[in-house]
Amino acid sequence: MGHLLPLDTEVAESVQVTGIGLIEGAFTAVHDPETNFTLFTPDRLEKPTVLGHREGLGLAVTIRPNEDVCLALEAICAGHGVDRARIHGIGSLNGARFEDGGVVDSYATELLVREGLVVKTPQGHRARIDIAIVDMDGAISEGVLVRGQNPVCVTAEFVIEPSD
Repeated sequence: MGHLLPLDTEVAESVQVTGIGLIEGAFTAVHDPETNFTLFTPDRLEKPTVLGHREGLGLAVTIRPNEDVCLALEAICAGHGVDRARIHGIGSLNGARFEDGGVVDSYATELLVREGLVVKTPQGHRARIDIAIVDMDGAISEGVLVRGQNPVCVTAEFVIEPSD
């Protein structure tokens, strides 16, 4: 889960995966002076290569350290006029707080969004982000994040896919 180095990662057994790709954009590795890490940053490609067909427009975003995942995704969607979106992503959190009361107390974790959604409600945009997360000891936890209680540790990258 989380950030894997594709050239250094070996898959132990056959798996079937699905994914989402970017046509006119990419996540580019750039040194970040705040964290002193090389982090992925959304970047627009000068000359995109288009394979297959284009199903719609989306947003590639990075959420910075100490920003809450749900609140940041809600603000990004609201700011871009996206009233309903599927969320795809990976990243790191400072532990995790789940709606069912579950808690992961680890200063650094890696997450994978299993199912993410942002919708505009009468109260404003609201995110429901269901994740799987692994802590520093290798323990895996799953659940829906509590809004306002899950800050990013180092970085988190998301693709926001507007939907009807």
